[in-house]
Amino acid sequence: IQVLASTAMRPVTWHDVGADYILVSHGSIHSSASLQVNDGVTVRFDQGAYINNYGELHGVGTSADQVHFTRRHDGAEWNGLFFHNGATGALSHCTVDHATYANGYGVYARQAGSLALTSCEFTHNDYGVYADDCSPSFINCLVTNNTMFGVYLAGNAVPTFGSSLASRRPRCRRLVW
Repeated sequence: IQVLASTAMRPVTWHDVGADYILVSHGSIHSSASLQVNDGVTVRFDQGAYINNYGELHGVGTSADQVHFTRRHDGAEWNGLFFHNGATGALSHCTVDHATYANGYGVYARQAGSLALTSCEFTHNDYGVYADDCSPSFINCLVTNNTMFGVYLAGNAVPTFGSSLASRRPRCRRLVW
């Protein structure tokens, strides 16, 4: 399913329909809107594509049927999931990988509202999770094999870590436990 560059202005849900969603450019979620990506959905991103969230973004996977955010094909580089100024979201049972375009971020959160990351894997990105002036929660997440930083905290970032945060390359600028 090809998704063209657009801004979600109302609640939108992507269901598992047996085909991947392909974001061919950047997509945005308006401050009054939401995007819910349901279990079993794979979202693939073309070169340089990303999602800008100013509203709500939810990846609702299960342990048996995860949500997957990734590049469209080997060699492609996408930019990540961006949570801006008051945006909220929750990613549960999601894999976010291969965001490597221009310092790609699996998740980038700057002055975001609530952001809950539960049972997620952030792998093979430039930055697994970048948080600036916000307070994301990490519960049972795996952060591994990211080239720059697994978790990068800046400004007044005050994360919460529960259950476990595993990393094979635990390089953080500032980490508060």
